[in-house]
Amino acid sequence: MPQHFRVSRALVRSLGLGLLFAVVLSLSSDSLFGQVVTGLAVLKSCPGTPAAPGSTFSCTYSVQNADPVNTVINLAVTNQVPFPGGPITSVACNQGTVAVTTLGANGTATDTCTGAISETAPPCTSTNIFFVDQVAANGTDTGASLPVAGAASNAVVILACTPTPTPTPTNTPVFTPTNTPPPTEVPPVPTLSFPMMAMLGLLLAGAGLFLARRQ
Repeated sequence: MPQHFRVSRALVRSLGLGLLFAVVLSLSSDSLFGQVVTGLAVLKSCPGTPAAPGSTFSCTYSVQNADPVNTVINLAVTNQVPFPGGPITSVACNQGTVAVTTLGANGTATDTCTGAISETAPPCTSTNIFFVDQVAANGTDTGASLPVAGAASNAVVILACTPTPTPTPTNTPVFTPTNTPPPTEVPPVPTLSFPMMAMLGLLLAGAGLFLARRQ
């Protein structure tokens, strides 16, 4: 009997320690799992079709609290375009038509907020480019007052410039002016009347007779 009593007491102690260990492990697991699920899930969607240079297009985004137990407060959302290197601007995150800064626990009707951003494509270049942007969100998880954050990027293809056709000149004949001298006026030939011709003949005959006598 005494030996049987000692064995039973040892068994009871072992069961008690096992139960205590199981309870501690369960509490620790719940605590660990509570830390794992904190955070913000951010999604961003932009047009999948290429955009023309200088055109305007719209992107949408959503931010969701990943913690199934606690809320997120002090929520702030920004957009950077182009990413990286572009200016960072604050954007509103809405539930319905109301901008919010608090998200309910994951799984509730208020765990997500959404928004839309109008963006302008850059000027055209010689090749297609990927125009990248990024939405980022941060806030505070009320479970342990820890900061939480998330971000998402997307890209839109911007088409290259279409070259402007250059007009091809046609072969137009060129006329080269030539220097044509003005027509030369022929001086008029003097004409003799009949009496004058008779007188001229007499003068010539007299001159001939004069020369003949001198010889």
